[in-house]
Amino acid sequence: MKYWRSAVIALPFLFSLYLWRGHEWQTLVPLFVYTLMSLVCFLFYGLDKRSAKKGTWRTPEFNLHVIEALGGWPGALLAQLCFRHKTQKKSFKAWLYAIIVLHFLVFAFVLYKTLEKT
Repeated sequence: MKYWRSAVIALPFLFSLYLWRGHEWQTLVPLFVYTLMSLVCFLFYGLDKRSAKKGTWRTPEFNLHVIEALGGWPGALLAQLCFRHKTQKKSFKAWLYAIIVLHFLVFAFVLYKTLEKT
């Protein structure tokens, strides 16, 4: 159970590749969005961790959650592993996990609709 985050991080990318099986460029949009927003989120976590160490201006938690909700949550999980940042505050983790659950519900709905067409 120790490495559950690694599996969860990979799922949106695997899901996006599954959608791409038709080789239509439009189906690559989720892959692009998750990749871009994950990189942005990872960067923001890193900057916030550096600011926390220096005691300077921090990134508001709301902003981090917005980036996560826009598809950056895989980057957030990876950043938590790499930087050991934002891992203790229960309310922050609860919001992050709620965002992840919401994304998985959307995955399930899209997958259901995709399979229904075949």
